[in-house]
Amino acid sequence: MKTLPSAQIVIDANVIVKLFVPETDSTLVDALLSPALTAPASLALFAPDAISYEVLGILVKYVRQGELSRTTARRHVTDFHALALTTVTTGPLLSSAYDLAMRFFITPYDGCYVALADHYRMPMLTADDRLYHALAGTAYEPLLLTHFR
Repeated sequence: MKTLPSAQIVIDANVIVKLFVPETDSTLVDALLSPALTAPASLALFAPDAISYEVLGILVKYVRQGELSRTTARRHVTDFHALALTTVTTGPLLSSAYDLAMRFFITPYDGCYVALADHYRMPMLTADDRLYHALAGTAYEPLLLTHFR
């Protein structure tokens, strides 16, 4: 298995949720992020503060689809809150996020992750093929989770 190229990385919600919900590549995410979970000084995770809403929305979706119990989802919310994850306020990123969303036809949420990675000159890890392909070959190209298999 390949390792992450940096000690600091912007992490997309679609990657973080794999720590809690068994999805494709959940074991890969466990392996890649274990340094951040066991020794936070060796790998620092960053995300825009909107990640909380995104993760919560994903967990609610799983409950409504009958794929998670309410009790399990609530435990995952608590576990997410306890992660060694540095969140950055989106306010200063909004103009850049807007520009990126319009330029590359990505969501404003995705634009916030990309703007954060760009602002702090950190790589970004995503499991979103569409986002990866929208940015492939540009200065904003993220790392795609499946490339670490």
